Amino acid sequence: MSDGAEDAHFEKWTRYLRETRAAAEPWEKAAVEYQKFAVEYSKLLVTNLYVLNAGGLISLPALSVFLGVSSLPRPERMWILGLSASGFAAGLVLAALCSLFVYFNFQTHGQLARMRSEQDKFYVGVVLGIVGQHEEERAKTQAELAKKLKELGQKVNGTFRAAHVCGWLSLFSFLAAAGWLATNLR
Repeated sequence: MSDGAEDAHFEKWTRYLRETRAAAEPWEKAAVEYQKFAVEYSKLLVTNLYVLNAGGLISLPALSVFLGVSSLPRPERMWILGLSASGFAAGLVLAALCSLFVYFNFQTHGQLARMRSEQDKFYVGVVLGIVGQHEEERAKTQAELAKKLKELGQKVNGTFRAAHVCGWLSLFSFLAAAGWLATNLR
C-alpha cells in the first residue's frame, strides 16, 4: 500500500472505532445500570418478602403463648403451629427464588444491552465498509445476531415471569399461613 492508501485505510479504521464506540456507549451504560438494578432490586425484594415470612415465623412462639395455644392438646397445637410455620417457611424459600430470578432477569437485560451494542457496532462497520463486505458474511452475521437477540429476549421474559410467580406465591404463602393461624386461634 502506498502512503496515501495506508493513511486512508488508517483513517477509515479510526472512524470505525470512533463510530462503534459512539454507537455502543448508550448500550454499555444501560448494561451497567441494569447490573446495578439487579443488586438494588434484589435487596429490596428480599427484604420485603423475607420480613413478611420471617416475621410470621418468628412471631409464632409469642402468638402461641399470648393466644393460649399452649393450653390446647399437643396434636391440635402442632397442627395449627406446624402448618403455619410450614407456610411461612415456604414463603421464605419462594422469596429466595424470586430474588434469584430477579437477579437473573437484570443480568440478562445487561447481556441483551451488550448484544445490541454488538449489533450496532456491526451495522456501523457495514456502513463504513469495514465489515460485512460479502453478502453471505453479512447475512450470516445478521442471522446470528438476530438469533442471539431473540434468545436473550426469551430469557428476559422467562426470568421475569418466574420472578413474578415466585414473588406472588411467596406473598400468597404468607397470607395463607397467617390466615390459617388466625382462623384456628379464634
